[in-house]
Amino acid sequence: IGVENVGKAAIEAGVERLIVISSVSVSRPDSLAYKFTNVFGNVCDYKAQGEMRLREVYKGQSKLSYTIIRPGGLSNGKGVGVSGLALTQGDRCYTEIDRADVAEVAIASIFFPAAAFTTFELSKKEGIKPLQGEFKDSMFSVSGLHKTDAKCAGDTVYLGKECKPAYEEFFTGLKKDSDYDVMNGYVAKKPAKA
Repeated sequence: IGVENVGKAAIEAGVERLIVISSVSVSRPDSLAYKFTNVFGNVCDYKAQGEMRLREVYKGQSKLSYTIIRPGGLSNGKGVGVSGLALTQGDRCYTEIDRADVAEVAIASIFFPAAAFTTFELSKKEGIKPLQGEFKDSMFSVSGLHKTDAKCAGDTVYLGKECKPAYEEFFTGLKKDSDYDVMNGYVAKKPAKA
């Protein structure tokens, strides 16, 4: 699988953080979004396999890490910026999102340790809806709804110091993939017995 090979090459090259853009619904094969996306050549099947293999490749790493971003349906708008976005975990909600916003968050996530070894869904704050009906009351149950009202003047490029407070707030509190079964409803993993 390509993502696995990219992960191995990134580790071999000493890349500090690999950012992978996946897709909302990859851990929800019963969802309409998964089934619809799979019509185009089993896309969600391959994305799910790639995510799982990437996590395996990075087991035992501490200095070199990954971040997996799962956006909803992609659009070509200008983007709303970080203050108009929502970050969630649990693969339970979505919105359409501009590619510019996905790129902005991908770049910013490189600079924040809280985003290392995490998988999260990226949506617009406005119009966020459950991926499936049964998630209506639990869309934000894993690590909450991550958002910020802090302004960041950059249109589509992360600007370091100026945007740092907004992104610190945005990424704070993310759950690490090692603590949850990311492909099975984000069920908390039991601690290993000593």
